[in-house]
Amino acid sequence: MHVANSKAVLYLKDAHKRYRLITILGGGVMKHLTLFLGILSLVVLSASCEKYPTEPEPLIPPKDVLRNIQLKQIDYNVVQIQSTDELILSSQSVKHIGAGIDVGGDYKELTSTDPTYTKLSSRYSLKFNFTMPLDSTKTMIPFILRYYFTNGEHADIEQDLPTFKYPFTSAVPYVYNSILINNNPFFQDVDRIENTLFYHPLGADGLYSYDLITKQTKRLVMYGAGDHIACAASFVFYDDDHRTVKRYNLSTQTTDLVIPYFKDLQNDLNGMAAADGMLYVLVKKRGINSILKFDYEGNLLGTIPFPRSSYYLAAHNGILYSLDYAEKRLVRFNVQTKTFLPSKPMAAPLGDGIKIYGNQLYFVDYYKRFVGIVALSEIEDEQPEN
Repeated sequence: MHVANSKAVLYLKDAHKRYRLITILGGGVMKHLTLFLGILSLVVLSASCEKYPTEPEPLIPPKDVLRNIQLKQIDYNVVQIQSTDELILSSQSVKHIGAGIDVGGDYKELTSTDPTYTKLSSRYSLKFNFTMPLDSTKTMIPFILRYYFTNGEHADIEQDLPTFKYPFTSAVPYVYNSILINNNPFFQDVDRIENTLFYHPLGADGLYSYDLITKQTKRLVMYGAGDHIACAASFVFYDDDHRTVKRYNLSTQTTDLVIPYFKDLQNDLNGMAAADGMLYVLVKKRGINSILKFDYEGNLLGTIPFPRSSYYLAAHNGILYSLDYAEKRLVRFNVQTKTFLPSKPMAAPLGDGIKIYGNQLYFVDYYKRFVGIVALSEIEDEQPEN
């Protein structure tokens, strides 16, 4: 500002230009200084807004926003993909949504859908709900959800998706087939005593123990074809060639008992379980299904009709569990009332041996080649089956 002869000429300079803003004539220059400063503030503010305009929100939202999805396995080979209420965008910028898997670093789309929007004041709630097929032979899927935007770009949300959460959300792998020896990749039946897991592999491959502390696997006894084992106290009972039940004594490390009752069954010894001082054996003799009850010394204590076609056996608190392959159901039978309880879906689409230890159901998943566990609370129900 230059002041001379009661005349004030006011200038505003930027880097390259000099602007004459106002000339104040007459006396009392300081009287108008307040007015000048107000005008100057408005000019500076206007110039600042032109030089630094407000940035628009990005067309592609942050991934933290796009991760607001829910994945739920609703069948052995199906996952449901759904948006949550927190998936809110500033514009309707998503035009299409795909779902697929990572194959060698590339996205392979398996299904897709168009989303819908719900207006929320100045923002939009993005909505979608669709399903994608799963490979039920895999344990984990490299899942990718792809958002396609109106400007031609896309954004991916990637995460590992377990495939063993149906029908029981508590299901987890317990041991994998890496503990197996003798080049056999499949478990067939399992049981547990304290810190030792006992198993019989698929085929004529004997009885093994796996120490859960030392992680050591040991073969206990070799025998021919047979599918079933059952542990009790210091014994492991095993099915030899589907027609003989033998007892392996863990104290003496020998087979010390043969139960000869099954010699005429003709390959229809269908399951074994031990609990509460009883050895339960599921058989089909002369076309009739039944449960035979023995004590641990091999004495027959009784026979219970079991009018259902199933395989493998587990026992807990007077309830027997077995697998109905035709219906893919976990059959449950009350030994005292001799009635069936409501069945449940099998823990695996193609399951093998099942046993109960503590408060967990142990199950063999043939495809995924692991022994899994499920919280028994997800399975138990005392209502009769209709």
